[in-house]
Amino acid sequence: MNLDGFTSKVQHHLELLDGGEGVRAIRATLMTLGQPISKRNAEDLATSIPMAVMWFLTGAVHEHGKHFDWNKFVTCGSEIEGRQRPAHTPSGLRHYV
Repeated sequence: MNLDGFTSKVQHHLELLDGGEGVRAIRATLMTLGQPISKRNAEDLATSIPMAVMWFLTGAVHEHGKHFDWNKFVTCGSEIEGRQRPAHTPSGLRHYV
């Protein structure tokens, strides 16, 4: 799948207004997802996503293999996305985990 198709699917699924929001959601999700898995697993997973966003899962992650619970995962993703996580609802990250 190409980047436009991938971004469009994310944008549609999360009911986002524009592609920029979709890319931010992809970035936050992939960078957060890349942290608790090993570098090798991140590289394997990256082969199934568009090349333009692979780096968010592999190169943008400074430390792989960090283990954390669901709340930390959502909080981390919200911080990367530049949003404050609402106290009562998880961010859009939950749709992709």
